[in-house]
Amino acid sequence: MLHFGLMDRKKGFSLAEALITLLIICIVVAMTMHMLSKNRKFKKKTGEQTTWACTIDPDTGKHIVISDDPATGETDGSSCTFIPPKNVSEFTVLAIGGGGGGASGSSSTYMAQTRDGFINFVPPITGDYYIIVVGGGGGGGGKNCGDDAAQGGGSGGVVAGVFQLKGATTYTLTAGKGGTGGKRAKTGGEGEQSSFTGGGLNLIAGGGKGGYGKYKKGLFRCNKGYGEGKGGTYSGGPGSNGEDAPYGGYGYAPGYVCRDVNRQCLVAGLADRIGPSVQDIGKGGLGAQGHTSGGEGLPGFVKAVYNPIYSGEGGRSGMQAYYTYKRSPGKTKVVIGKGGKGATLENADGLAGEASRFGDRVIAAGGAGGYKEYKNGSLDDPTPKVEGGDGGSSPAPRTLKDYDFSTEPFGGLTAGNSSLDGLTINAPGAGGGGGGANGSGWGKGGDGANGLVLITW
Repeated sequence: MLHFGLMDRKKGFSLAEALITLLIICIVVAMTMHMLSKNRKFKKKTGEQTTWACTIDPDTGKHIVISDDPATGETDGSSCTFIPPKNVSEFTVLAIGGGGGGASGSSSTYMAQTRDGFINFVPPITGDYYIIVVGGGGGGGGKNCGDDAAQGGGSGGVVAGVFQLKGATTYTLTAGKGGTGGKRAKTGGEGEQSSFTGGGLNLIAGGGKGGYGKYKKGLFRCNKGYGEGKGGTYSGGPGSNGEDAPYGGYGYAPGYVCRDVNRQCLVAGLADRIGPSVQDIGKGGLGAQGHTSGGEGLPGFVKAVYNPIYSGEGGRSGMQAYYTYKRSPGKTKVVIGKGGKGATLENADGLAGEASRFGDRVIAAGGAGGYKEYKNGSLDDPTPKVEGGDGGSSPAPRTLKDYDFSTEPFGGLTAGNSSLDGLTINAPGAGGGGGGANGSGWGKGGDGANGLVLITW
């Protein structure tokens, strides 16, 4: 007969129990991952991140650290040190170099003039000179009879325009004398011609003719003499004949010298180049009205002036450099590039900005300085003005605090800046504005702004 007895067994989980346990673990893990993912998305959605920056204090000139976490940075004044936090593996670095300085403008004057005889002039440089030549005025006629005035003298001719003069070449400027007034009943004297000659130029402004006198003939007759009071002629360049004196009237035409080839008045422009006597030069003498001599014609005038004006170019923006570290870069030295200085001497280039560096891997070059003689002014403008070049705009994010992005680095005499000097602004990497210029002065270049190193994680 068979006998079944109980056998000893080791205790353990059945297959069903193991499967149930594994299922529970999977559910817990799935729930945990969902919560972690949700939390991560929330942080990204709300923009939570840490920002670290190294810059230069514009007041002290020393490096400073600006960070949400003070433990991540330190400075010795001449550089910053980035100390990466633990448990972070990805860092984004943005470096911006210092902006370039703006160039200065220039406003120079080379001039020679005479109203009495002749002078020699050797231009210091070759250039386009504004030249005006006015002949002497004719003398007015005298008178010893009748009620009507004698005829006045004619005005001198005019040559006025822009001509190229050669440096180291001798030119002769000769201003003609005015004609003498007619004594009693005689005709007035003729004015002398004025000229500008040399270097292939022969600019001539003729003198005005003398006015006729009026003399007594017989008991009741009052006859005129042989003068004609004609204005002087011109040759050699653009200009205008002088004004004829009116018969029986005054021997001058006020403001005649302001006429050009189109018979348009240029008093404002010529006054800037000649001076307050612009309406007196080369004027004809008055015709006598009583039993007197005629008035003397006024002398001519010759002037050459070169007033080159140039503005400066604005400095360029500092360059940008990006890099994303997929693991900690370790403790890293950071050096910020200083902005280049704007030119403070006339007609000089601005200095380039310096490079900003995050270790040896992320390097952003500084912006180039502006160049001198960026634009030149016009000799035809009686009040010449030339605008300085605008500096390069800051490439930094506009969300940065403590920086002013509301103003651009405008050049001098521009729509946004009425000053001759170019602007300097406090915005990382911005270039300095270039200096403007006008007929009486020039502006300095603006300084470039310091650079920046910005890190986020």
